Amino acid sequence: MIDIRRSDAKYKRDAGWLKSSASFSFGEYYDQDNRFFGPLCVFNDDKVAGRHGFGAHPHREMEIVTVVLKGQLKHADSAGHTAVTAFGGVQRMSAGTGIIHSEVNPGDEEAELLQIWFVPDTKRLSPSYETARFDPAAAHNRLLPIVSNRPAANVAHIHQDLTMYYADLDAGAAVSYTLAPGRLAFLFIIEGEVSLNGEHALGRRDEARISDTAELELRCGGAGGAQLLLIDLPPSANREEPAAISAPAAGPRSKLLVRLVTGQLLIDTDERNYPFSVEPSGDGWLVTIEGIRDVDAARLAIHLNELNLFYFEYAQDGGSLQKYWLYDKDEPGFVYDRDNRRASITLDSRVAYSNDKV
Repeated sequence: MIDIRRSDAKYKRDAGWLKSSASFSFGEYYDQDNRFFGPLCVFNDDKVAGRHGFGAHPHREMEIVTVVLKGQLKHADSAGHTAVTAFGGVQRMSAGTGIIHSEVNPGDEEAELLQIWFVPDTKRLSPSYETARFDPAAAHNRLLPIVSNRPAANVAHIHQDLTMYYADLDAGAAVSYTLAPGRLAFLFIIEGEVSLNGEHALGRRDEARISDTAELELRCGGAGGAQLLLIDLPPSANREEPAAISAPAAGPRSKLLVRLVTGQLLIDTDERNYPFSVEPSGDGWLVTIEGIRDVDAARLAIHLNELNLFYFEYAQDGGSLQKYWLYDKDEPGFVYDRDNRRASITLDSRVAYSNDKV
């Protein structure tokens, strides 16, 4: 089966500094039937304005690959890794048990990049990061592995049974690939025009999701050449769905506990002076706010140095502890309410939610 997805039919987001096209459910875009293809769950085609980027934000239990197509991208994370990547560079971050990172365009020109997430084959890994560099000339009219679970020189190592290939085809040139029984393939056209098995014509930023098809022929159909990614994937991933998100009922004179993972803390609550206390706790602070009468409507303006993204946990009076990744949406404050929950909860709520006891 070959499922063609056209570029103009994908979800688009324009935040000014960020122009993004999402192949799968992501952030405020949610489609129950478009969440996974094997272990692949995010494939974002991003353009990031100069001197802008994604502020520090957390991830866990995810393999994140970033392929820079144009310009530069600077990575920094809570484990102390920093790197600036340009075309020919591939970043791989294993979020594992939890890591905070930022990705910023350090230059003045717009950066173009592909952000690709996979469910890992092993849980509770120690977080890790690497930058691999491949020679674009080595991909001339051939499929060059750039990410794989099999360690090799100039290939980023990933914790999932997959291989990602890059190819740069001349006009009329073709490459062939054989899929093992039961395997999947995800094809993405970066630039140019490509014919798939002589039957399907794909253009710039089109994609194909391929199953039950052993032999693939990819032929450049345009005069200007073509560049593409091909990912060989297992048919499924060992993944767990989170429990439904449910906020605890707010009682009179309840307490709100907020744990911040990093940064400096300033709290202002809805222009009302709720008494609060702050004390060190683990890798952050434990903030107790007294007298919150309606947790769901409480406004918390939380500033973490120059960061716009943060993580907090909350609990009411020693009850069930809800953990969320939260994003303040380019504003200095954050409003939490039931009607706007999906738009407000992080970049990937399905892997960021857990429910423990205090």
